[in-house]
Amino acid sequence: MSLTSEAIATLSRVTTATITTVLLKKGLRNVWLRGARPLRPGQKRLVGSAFTLRFVPAREDLATPESWSSPISTRTAIEAMPEGCIAVVDAMGITDAGIFGDILCARMVKRGVTALVTDGEARQLGVGRALVKAAAELARTAKCERLFVRSDRRRSESHDFYRMLGFDEVNLTFDLPLEP
Repeated sequence: MSLTSEAIATLSRVTTATITTVLLKKGLRNVWLRGARPLRPGQKRLVGSAFTLRFVPAREDLATPESWSSPISTRTAIEAMPEGCIAVVDAMGITDAGIFGDILCARMVKRGVTALVTDGEARQLGVGRALVKAAAELARTAKCERLFVRSDRRRSESHDFYRMLGFDEVNLTFDLPLEP
């Protein structure tokens, strides 16, 4: 169910205290994320339909590249997020493991997700951009004319990230694995 523009305008004027009181009156007493905070102070208030997730740290024996395409994977959830939604992710207060990084956040932007609200940590927080910027500066200093990035064709969220940084898709490469 999408919100009308009138509902969004009305809800954007309602205080958090009022929303909390309404929820309490409906018997919903423990329905918030503890420790959620804006990445940048002064961000505007956002209203939208919530797409909710619960992040459970992956077991190392189960967290494999093959598991990324599982119907219950984070990547699959991002592909199911409708345009305009706000991703609300319960990380159960775990802050020593990131739940999303630059590439997955870039994919959410590409899909039109309005915001991410979580009590967890987002990896990198600009590290991917900073690494590309530093690599480009080093390449310019070395008088290089281009910066190339090679990426597996199955990692479409990575491709979106590189495009967002200004990379153009220019080549198709082929590999022939050689047996010893």
